[in-house]
Amino acid sequence: MATRPSHTRTASTNLGTNASQRPLEGRVAIVTGASRGMCKPAISPPQTHSRRHRP
Repeated sequence: MATRPSHTRTASTNLGTNASQRPLEGRVAIVTGASRGMCKPAISPPQTHSRRHRP
């Protein structure tokens, strides 16, 4: 059985070495499916087709 690679922990979520990037130390964000556009609308959209009514 192959061994797994060792896990290394980075200092922040900014993985780049570019000096213009600020590290995100001490900041917390809750990312939900809604903020990513993955939710259903709370109110259903209006019906676009007309219904036939009997006289």
